[in-house]
Amino acid sequence: MAVSPCFANEQGRELVERLGAVWEDAEDKKYAYASLQISESKERILDAAAAYIRETSEASTLAKKRWRIRFPSRRATVGCYGRILEEMKLGHIRMETASVDHKEDENDESMLEPDEKTRKHLNHLFELLSTYPRGVWGLEREMMQMTCLDHFGGQRK
Repeated sequence: MAVSPCFANEQGRELVERLGAVWEDAEDKKYAYASLQISESKERILDAAAAYIRETSEASTLAKKRWRIRFPSRRATVGCYGRILEEMKLGHIRMETASVDHKEDENDESMLEPDEKTRKHLNHLFELLSTYPRGVWGLEREMMQMTCLDHFGGQRK
């Protein structure tokens, strides 16, 4: 049974906040991700989560920029997602996971529609965060160090 748009929006926000948080219980994160994978409304929930990230990242000054210290703020957390997804969209970061069943050709994302690509990237990010102990802020920091990008998240001079 498909969920209502209101419920999908709520679930999308909940996933973003729960999986991105450093203080959430590891088992709860794994359960939340596993529940998404078996949901009949997975695409609708991923679309709602992506819309929430996009809207919050664009509207909040706190979310637009990477701060030197971690703020205990929902908007700052969502901003980390926005920057990581932007780098994935630009092709600067590529996530490959073994447990996600890839129906598409993994090496050719150009054949995917923009919404499908965003869903795929967000699902990969959720999978990684379901077992990552430092939350999305720590993951973003680690990715910035690994990629050596001066301006992470499309923030170019």
